[in-house]
Amino acid sequence: MNWLLRHPKLLLAAVLTLAFLAVAPIGSLRFDSDINRVFLSDSPLSSAQRDFEERFDTTLSDVAVLVESGTRLSETQIAAARDLALDYELTPGVVAVVSPFSLRFPPGRTRWPEEPVIPVRIDPKNQSDRLATFRALDTRLPTLLTPDALLILASIDTRERSLGDALPELRSLAASVEETGASVTITGQDVVGLAIRDGLAKDLRRLNLIGAALVLLAAMVLLRDPRLVAVAIGPPLLGAVGTLGLAAWLGLPITVLSNVIPMLMLIIGVANGLHLAVSLARAEGQIAARVETTLHEVGPASALTATTTALAFAAIMVTRNTQLFEFALLGALGVALTFALLLPGFAALALLLAPKRRTIGSRITRASVWIGTRSAVWPRGTATAGLGLLLIAGIGFATTQPWFPLYRNLPAESPFAAANDRIAERFGGVFRVWVEMPEDADWTALSRTVRAVEEVAPQGAVVSEVALARWLGTPEAKPASDAIARLPTPVTDRLRDPENGILRFTVDLPEPMRSDATLALYDRVEDAALDTGAARVIGLPAVMRHGSVALIRELSLGLVLASAGGAVVVAVAFQSFVLLGLVVVVNLLPVLLVGSVPHLIAAGHLTPPVALALTVAFGIAIDDTIHFLTRYRAALAAGRPGPDARRDALTQAGGVMTMTTLLLCLGLAVTVFSVFHPVQVFGLSLALSLVAALIVDLVILPAFLTLGDPHAAT
Repeated sequence: MNWLLRHPKLLLAAVLTLAFLAVAPIGSLRFDSDINRVFLSDSPLSSAQRDFEERFDTTLSDVAVLVESGTRLSETQIAAARDLALDYELTPGVVAVVSPFSLRFPPGRTRWPEEPVIPVRIDPKNQSDRLATFRALDTRLPTLLTPDALLILASIDTRERSLGDALPELRSLAASVEETGASVTITGQDVVGLAIRDGLAKDLRRLNLIGAALVLLAAMVLLRDPRLVAVAIGPPLLGAVGTLGLAAWLGLPITVLSNVIPMLMLIIGVANGLHLAVSLARAEGQIAARVETTLHEVGPASALTATTTALAFAAIMVTRNTQLFEFALLGALGVALTFALLLPGFAALALLLAPKRRTIGSRITRASVWIGTRSAVWPRGTATAGLGLLLIAGIGFATTQPWFPLYRNLPAESPFAAANDRIAERFGGVFRVWVEMPEDADWTALSRTVRAVEEVAPQGAVVSEVALARWLGTPEAKPASDAIARLPTPVTDRLRDPENGILRFTVDLPEPMRSDATLALYDRVEDAALDTGAARVIGLPAVMRHGSVALIRELSLGLVLASAGGAVVVAVAFQSFVLLGLVVVVNLLPVLLVGSVPHLIAAGHLTPPVALALTVAFGIAIDDTIHFLTRYRAALAAGRPGPDARRDALTQAGGVMTMTTLLLCLGLAVTVFSVFHPVQVFGLSLALSLVAALIVDLVILPAFLTLGDPHAAT
């Protein structure tokens, strides 16, 4: 240590070299556009979904083109939409197009046999008659047409052309429809994924630039010395940028949630940097002695806080969700990298810049001491109140309902959520589930299940061979191969598996957790299918419905593991297992209080960003407890009586705890600038948890310590 402190330039060079190695591959950083990964895990349902996609969907990307008119669709608008559907059929990469113009009357009818339901020459007088005649056939086939809107579905083979390359041409062709006064919105599962990817790149730059500026401003206000600010912020800033480099090294794509990790590394690192800077400013002697004293007093606590914070991230790995596992891995490694840069970077900069001694945050310190000493006046009542709140908060958190609305993952300015709602209202939805029958299921079994689902699903949302048989006028028998050939091959192969003959049918539904009503609709469809003999229901809506529930439960388990693991680490570090219960109570109380807030503002719906924030919050909140207990036990070891030791801890750590919480919250305030609602919710939940944790550390922690002190009255 002494040798390193005598060579600060060499030490700084080593820090910069480590940071450079971490950042080197940052140019290869990529952004995730696969929205399936938000929900998929290693559960049986997710595995079935992956198997299905590998068999049929790996190269097909479905696009929904919604054409709307403010009033009734005019002849001109319908004709333009028909031309658009034809143009799409000729567009490179498009392998199938389904639209209202694909509908034909069945063969053998006395009226309009095999003619298109919407003829080439549109006559408003007989168009209604033709549609009414077709619907009277009761085929239950979707018409994709309402008086004021129609839907065109296009499938793009991504082996021939990527969706990102095809979309501009699809939008350009749609301009001819918009010239008639109609509006056109192109949406779909993969289109939404691309919008999320594009939003992520913008969000990452905005969040980190604004966040760094806010943290710098806060540090300047709190420390009032540019050299101290550089000492506190420099190493964490390298850690934040280096964490992005780690993502590139590991090949981890940036997701809606992981794009906030660099900002987290910055504020977590600066919080510890603030403890180091304040201690350095207070220390006496020459700069080398002051640095050594600071490292001796604050360094072990910083190492312990890094351990508990990394452990909190690691606890999230119990989730079987790929995105969250990657979030946890990047967070844990980011904490380790930031700490590896923190202490040597602090020492090198402090020695080179040699900031002068000064008093920092005296008013905040006095306020913190006053609050902490007041709680010791009524320790039993304060502790009892804390335990009562913990019980109430625990019940509140346990009774929340797991909820994961996909539409909240869309950028704020995105038109897709509203467009998807309108498609759901008129045509069933843009998200597709597949109902799969057992291997030995026959035509009768398929017909029974299809009828049951049609009774509860939106009108025209079910596509099946049964509907085709009704169209042919022979619902009691499966369609002949030449009739099935009328449908696009990507559809027919999935309706009747060419390898094993398994029968399936599809249902278009809205996002399950868009509302209580859409969730109830999904459950009715799934129950109707399974109750009448279906083997399983798969598709993104199914994974959304069930995967989100499992995800919240796993995140809750992660919170429990983070709490238990963090408390054990602290108890071992302080060689006092009496601290186990104290650390758990003091740090679990604030996060459970915030975890109960959904009952007040979100109908009791607990979303993954909130659950995730609570686990991370425990790992960060315990840092203040560690710094407080370190100062407290150091005072006791120096022979100070309990009341004086608590006052010393409040004087030396209480003010800095308050300042770090202010700085953390200001840094997290950057999340309000995010275009993604989950990021905003994550930041708000984490900030609220940290504020609650500060209050608990200043009020309830001293009260518990007073109860354990036989000389508290003195």
